[in-house]
Amino acid sequence: MGVPIAALLKELQAPPVMRNTCLLGAFCRIAGISWEILEDTIRQHIPRSLEKNLEVARRGYEATRQRESLASLDLPALPVMNGNEAVGLGLIRAGCTAYVAYPMSPSTGLLHFMASVAGDCRLKVVHPENEIAVILMALGMAYAGERAAVGTAGGGFCLMTEGVSLAGQAELPIVIMVAQRPGPSTGLPTYTTQADLHFVLNAGQGELPRLVVAPGSAEEAYYWSAVAMGLAWRYQTPAFILADKAVCEGSYSIDIDALPPRPEYDVPLWDGVAPYRR
Repeated sequence: MGVPIAALLKELQAPPVMRNTCLLGAFCRIAGISWEILEDTIRQHIPRSLEKNLEVARRGYEATRQRESLASLDLPALPVMNGNEAVGLGLIRAGCTAYVAYPMSPSTGLLHFMASVAGDCRLKVVHPENEIAVILMALGMAYAGERAAVGTAGGGFCLMTEGVSLAGQAELPIVIMVAQRPGPSTGLPTYTTQADLHFVLNAGQGELPRLVVAPGSAEEAYYWSAVAMGLAWRYQTPAFILADKAVCEGSYSIDIDALPPRPEYDVPLWDGVAPYRR
């Protein structure tokens, strides 16, 4: 079914950027989504040029006819989030107090999310000058007692590998989120892949213990990110969250309350009296 978008925009004297609004209106009509739902959504999320956007969406809606009907589901309204946000919530749930990152998609959304909630969660969020500074700053925070995490993609993690060795040598707990994207080198930031498992398992010279979790959904991202933080501190070793662009930047409805409870891990901290064995 064709939609005369150019003609509609010209008739309404709307800018070309509103063609997406017109298509949104047409799609909702075809899919059987009521105009009231679409109107409420536009009012919430497109406040700029609101009336013109509503007019364009309405004309796109009226220019098509319904092809399908959506079944009514008796389900509770669930929050919608992407995988990066789910990872962030899992880290915070596990007591993360510091997040350090240099932007590199598809992990950048995690940096943005952690910065947006830092004030509410007593969370330190730092954006250093490069990935080498990221890992070393986070290790310093962990040495001082902060539950620190970092995030990057494959190219950025290349620069962090010496820091991984330092974490293994010094027995420092650190959580590293590696959001995979195609390589080699800078690769393709707009594509997804799952090609960095061996790289993560073998990063850093020598042999050192590490653990890797690889979530495949937002629910798993939330749950296993918390587990990674707990295990990193339990065993004083690097823990990796190996994600990919599809998980990190995909949108999901997630019922956090329905997930299994997060395991509690005994962290062997020095009591200030007994011999220090780490």
